[in-house]
Amino acid sequence: MSSWTPQTSPVVHPEGRHRELVRDANHYASLAGIPVGALWVPLSEICSPQEVTWVKSFPKHQQKGIQGLVYHGPSSRVLAHSQALAGALVRNFIDARLRTIEDVMEDPITPTVLLVPDLFWGIENPTPTGSRRWPA
Repeated sequence: MSSWTPQTSPVVHPEGRHRELVRDANHYASLAGIPVGALWVPLSEICSPQEVTWVKSFPKHQQKGIQGLVYHGPSSRVLAHSQALAGALVRNFIDARLRTIEDVMEDPITPTVLLVPDLFWGIENPTPTGSRRWPA
């Protein structure tokens, strides 16, 4: 992530609407499964304009029943993008959690947004897979 702090971040209002988030940042970051720094970083610093639009439009998507966001193609930055997305959503009071596929399979949870950066479809085997194969 970056070197933003709650006091220097342009997206955080430490004396206003984000007062509780700043006060209990370690708890919120731990719950979300992200580094604390992800709470302070401007989304546009890491993510594309399309990802920023998706986060800004999330309440509308949720009302319309749009269920998610999928990355397509090779990317070595899915984890960093997922952390930034979770940080932005948490900052906007949305229960977003980042988990590995293994964590999800062992302990299913139902947050508002669940980010699973190691869930993917293989080209040779077009079924959902992650870092491990799970029996159906």
